[in-house]
Amino acid sequence: MEDVSRYVKAYRDLRDKKGALDAAYKTKMAPLDEMMDKIENHLLALANEQGVQSFATEHGTAYKHTATYCKVEDWGAFQTSLVKQMTIAIDAAMPCDDEDKASCHVRLKVSQGAWARAGCASECREAQNQLLS
Repeated sequence: MEDVSRYVKAYRDLRDKKGALDAAYKTKMAPLDEMMDKIENHLLALANEQGVQSFATEHGTAYKHTATYCKVEDWGAFQTSLVKQMTIAIDAAMPCDDEDKASCHVRLKVSQGAWARAGCASECREAQNQLLS
């Protein structure tokens, strides 16, 4: 039987060495990151002053980029809204009458891993309502 303890110790030692190297790398990179941040801020100020979105140079292009991030405060409400939006999309993409159920089977994943399987959009809506109530 192998000595598992030896492998655990080796793994932890390697993890610690890796952590030390990461810390040393971050320390060495900090001054470069700080200088790059200052240059980025200066270029942004110049772009704003000149009313432009980018600067094309022989060394490359500097451009403004806007990123939007969202934070979900209430996952339950988000899931409910998502299911409603999915229902709207299903109604638009898969109209069917009750007689033509075989041609439009739909499986939707809804809150907490439950699955609703329905033959048409109207039945799917009913299944969603039952699962969400």
